[in-house]
Amino acid sequence: MPQAELLGLGGAFIAGVVFVVVAAWPRRPPLGGAPSDLGAPPEDIYWPLLLGTGERSFEPSMRLRIIIELGRRGEEWCVPVLLCAREQERDPALLAAIDRALGPVGRPVFAPPPAR
Repeated sequence: MPQAELLGLGGAFIAGVVFVVVAAWPRRPPLGGAPSDLGAPPEDIYWPLLLGTGERSFEPSMRLRIIIELGRRGEEWCVPVLLCAREQERDPALLAAIDRALGPVGRPVFAPPPAR
């Protein structure tokens, strides 16, 4: 084997060993927790997933806006989402908003169709 090939093979071997050692080296966790964990909802709040957005991590102010909008819509599909939110939320302001939103749900938004 020519000397250049041996040097290349040896360099690749040394680079592989260094990569394995660095990858296996124990890491310290970040101080103060990960930034993505800040403001994350508790693990037992998953009702925003029922909306089909794929998002679960909504701040309480956004969850409040969603609850108000669901109550304003007053459609049948909103009821199970609001009931699930009622079971999972702990914040008194959000619980009061859910109760207000569940009040008008089920009432017709427009007048019923005329009888034939």
